[in-house]
Amino acid sequence: MHKNAGCGIYAIINKKLNLVYVGQTMVSFSVRWAEHVDKIPNFFYDPHRSKLYLDKNTKYIVLKQLDSSMSKNDFLKYEHEAHKFYKSKGWHVVSTSFF
Repeated sequence: MHKNAGCGIYAIINKKLNLVYVGQTMVSFSVRWAEHVDKIPNFFYDPHRSKLYLDKNTKYIVLKQLDSSMSKNDFLKYEHEAHKFYKSKGWHVVSTSFF
């Protein structure tokens, strides 16, 4: 299986800008990335998120693949752990954890 076909925890990350968006998807990484791309115009009010999405050095990475049968709460827990990790390393996290 291609890594973008699964579901789990992902990051949209830019090391140069020190910006990261951490998210989770129970559908597929590819579908979630397409949703982010479609919604870029909605975030022009947010300069950090706009820079993150539009900068050429931004990468979409899979942090942890999860089984789709896991609970939504499990997905949110792993997403929250990734949020805490990036914040502890001094990253500017532009997403919100709902755990």
